[in-house]
Amino acid sequence: GGCFGQAIILGTLLLGAFCLGIFLALAGKELLFLQHMGDQSTEKLYAVIDAGFSTATEQKENPSWHGVESILVDDTSTMEQEALNTAEISTLLSPSSKVENTDRYHASTVRSRSSMDTRSVTLSGTTFNVCNNNEVFVTFASSSMHAFLRAWVARVRDALNIPCVLIGAIDASTVALCQELKVPAISMTGSSKSGKQGLGGRYFNIHNPNFKKYGALKIGFIADLLSLGVGPVTSDADVVWIRDPRDRFVEGSLRTADILVSNDCIDIPRDMEDTGGCAHVNANTGVLHFRPTNASIQFVQQWYERVTQAQENWMRDQPAFNLILREAVPQFDRSLWKRAVETEPRKVLRIIVPEREAFQPKCQPGYLCPYVNKHSALNFTIVVLPNYEFSNGHTFFVQQYHLQEHLMPYSVHMTYQYGDHEEYPWGKRQRLRESQLWEDAPHYYTEGKFLVVDPMGSMLPRVDLPHNVEGREAVRHHFHADYFYRSTVKAALGLALSLNRILVLPHVYCYCDTIWNSLNHCRAPGAESMELPFLCPMDHKVEFRPWFKHNALQEMIDMGLRYDVPQVEHGGSFFRETDFLRHPKVTKDITSDVGNVYVPFGG
Repeated sequence: GGCFGQAIILGTLLLGAFCLGIFLALAGKELLFLQHMGDQSTEKLYAVIDAGFSTATEQKENPSWHGVESILVDDTSTMEQEALNTAEISTLLSPSSKVENTDRYHASTVRSRSSMDTRSVTLSGTTFNVCNNNEVFVTFASSSMHAFLRAWVARVRDALNIPCVLIGAIDASTVALCQELKVPAISMTGSSKSGKQGLGGRYFNIHNPNFKKYGALKIGFIADLLSLGVGPVTSDADVVWIRDPRDRFVEGSLRTADILVSNDCIDIPRDMEDTGGCAHVNANTGVLHFRPTNASIQFVQQWYERVTQAQENWMRDQPAFNLILREAVPQFDRSLWKRAVETEPRKVLRIIVPEREAFQPKCQPGYLCPYVNKHSALNFTIVVLPNYEFSNGHTFFVQQYHLQEHLMPYSVHMTYQYGDHEEYPWGKRQRLRESQLWEDAPHYYTEGKFLVVDPMGSMLPRVDLPHNVEGREAVRHHFHADYFYRSTVKAALGLALSLNRILVLPHVYCYCDTIWNSLNHCRAPGAESMELPFLCPMDHKVEFRPWFKHNALQEMIDMGLRYDVPQVEHGGSFFRETDFLRHPKVTKDITSDVGNVYVPFGG
C-alpha cells in the first residue's frame, strides 16, 4: 500500500524527498504545491505520457521542431534554489516575474448592447427572431459538437444579449438539445435547398466523407434565409463571439458590402496597412455575414452550384467561395465611397483632406477596400474582415495580439491548431479552456484535489530573442525549455496519479512556432513580427488523443492503481489546463487550502 506501492505500479521511481509521512500529513489539502521540482530521472517513463508527447515521426502531416528529445541540453539539475512566497494564490499561479501578463479574458462577464427591436420570421415551421437590421446569428451543429453548441448559445444569446439566434441542426439529437436550450432550430433534412438527407452526428472535418455535403447544406440554409429578406451572420460552432459585432458591421466600408467574410491571414501589421498585403491569403467561411441584397442572393446561388456540381471532393464550401472571390476584380468605385458617406448615421460628418500623395486610392485586392466583380452580372461587393478584430487561431492564441494591445477581438475562430481528431476536436476545446473562453460542468471546477508545480521548478527563465535570430539558436532554446518541461511533467504526473490528485499543467515557453510549412527565424511565414518566446498552447507540445483517451491510464487502474477523480466529458480527467486555478468558477475552498512541499533540485 501507500504512495510508493502505487508508484511501483506506475513504473515510476519516486524521489526519496517525497517521504510517505509528508504526503500523509498533507493528504487533506485541496491543493498540493511543489516547490522547485527540477529535472528528474525516471527508470521507466509513463506510457500515458510517452504516447502523448508528440514526435517528429508522428506528425508527418504537421511538421514542426517539437517533440524530438535527442538534442543534448545543459544540465539543469544544479540550478540555484530560490524561495517563493506562496501565501497568495496569485503568486502560485504566475509562471515567473518575467512572464507576460497571462490573465485571461473571462467571457461571461461581458455584455454588449441591450436587445434591439426584433421581428418574427418563420422558416420550415420554425419561428425565430430577426433583429432590426435584418440580422440573425446562425451556427450549425451535429451531436458531436453539442458541447460547442452549448458554449455558442451561452456566448451569443446569454452573454452578449443578442436575441436573434438560429441553429441549423444536422441530426435529431441536436434538435432535441436546442429544445432543451430553448433556442430555435431548423432541421437541415427538410425541404428546399437546406437538404433532404441526413449526414449523421459525426464530427465534420476534412476526414469526414460527408464534409462536402455538409458545406452544401450550409449554403442552402443561407439561401433559404436570404429568400426571406434575412441577413444571416453565420459562424462555425467553434467560433467564440467575444463582442457584439453589429455596430462594427455598419462602420466605414463594411457598411457598403453585400458580404463580409473572415480570413486566414496571420500578418497583422500588413493587414492593418490595408494595402493588399494579405490578398494572397484565403478568406475563411467560418465567419460570414450576408446582407439580404440581390447581389448576395445571386452570389449564394453561384456558390451553391460550384459546390454541388463539382466532381472534385476538394471543392467544398470554402474553396468554392475563394474561387469566386478570386474572380472579382479589385477596383476603386467612387459610388461605394458615396454610399458610405450618404448612409453615415453620425450627426457630425467631418471632412478631412489628407496630403495629395495619400489621397490617391489604394484599392489593392485587400481588406477594407471592397472587391467589385466586373466579370458577370452579379456585381457583388465583398469586404474581408480585419484579422485583428475577427481573430483566427494564430493571431489570438499564439501571437496573442489582444493581450499586447489590450484590445479584445469581436470573435475568435479555432483555426491553426493541432489537436483536431475525427473522434472529437480536443485541441479546439483545450485552446478555449486555456483562454478561459470555455465553461465545463460545475464539478470540473469544484471537485477533486490538485497538484501544482511552482514556476521556478517547472520552467526555465525566459530569454527574449531578436527578430533576426538564427534558427539554430532559437531551436537550441526551444529544445532546452522542452526537455525541462517534459521531465517535470513526467515526474509530476506520476506523483499526481500516486496521490490521487489532478495535475495542473505548468506553463512552458515556445521559442519556435508550429506550422504546416517552413519557418522564418522560427516564426510562421506572415508572423515574422511576433515576439519570441511565447507561452505554448498545449497542442504545440503533445499529441492529444492519448491524453484524452488515456488507455494506458485505464490499464494501470485495472492493475490496481487507486485513482478516483471526477470524470470529464470526452476524457482528460487527470489534468487541468495551465491557468485553471485562475478561473472564476474555481472556488476559494480550493485555492485557499494550499499545502507546500519543498523539493531540492536533483532529489
